Amino acid sequence: MFSAVAAPSSLRKMREIQAWRWPRPTPGATAPDYCLAAARFMAGKLVGLFPSDSHLNRFLASHYARGLAHPMESWGRLDYDFNGAVLPAAIHWGGKRRTPPDIEFVHHANAGEADTLLKKRVPLVVGVSLHGKGKRDHFITLVTRGATVWAVDSWGDDEEGGVVEVPNWTTFMSPVRVKNANAGETTIPCQIPFFGWYRDKATRKGGELTVVDSVLDN
Repeated sequence: MFSAVAAPSSLRKMREIQAWRWPRPTPGATAPDYCLAAARFMAGKLVGLFPSDSHLNRFLASHYARGLAHPMESWGRLDYDFNGAVLPAAIHWGGKRRTPPDIEFVHHANAGEADTLLKKRVPLVVGVSLHGKGKRDHFITLVTRGATVWAVDSWGDDEEGGVVEVPNWTTFMSPVRVKNANAGETTIPCQIPFFGWYRDKATRKGGELTVVDSVLDN
């Protein structure tokens, strides 16, 4: 069932579109073919690290990314260092918030803590399972607006399925299925959960970055 609540147009405008190339190249791709990279950058825009109208490919093509070791892979893969040089360079490029060394991206598998973070309006990068398989095979961004949780999916150029409501969400302790996302039926979270977010490196717990209200005004 499609949501009776209209998706904020700001989320649709901000959404990253990964360069998926099967069965055809994705029109208007704004990020490389890494769903984790697209989800991380989207979360960064929501918390004000990067301009809301910017896109990851722009950073990767900028002089800030030149000279970095594997900037694209660092955004999109967990086996590359993201926090050390790439994230500070991107924050400097974005020119929006704080001193770059003070911010880090962290993740864990604690569903209870992720519940608390989402309720506190911390955007989460979440590992999900597609088509009921159970394993983690995609990443999306979750964000709350009012009483509604929205899933932002980087797969494909279709706007309707790019930002969809997570129906009746109350907790990550029980899987929730979103049937109308672009990537297909999406189970949140996957069997081995992944929840990621940005936080102040010095403050750590309690320093989680929350949604900047102005980016979700409409």
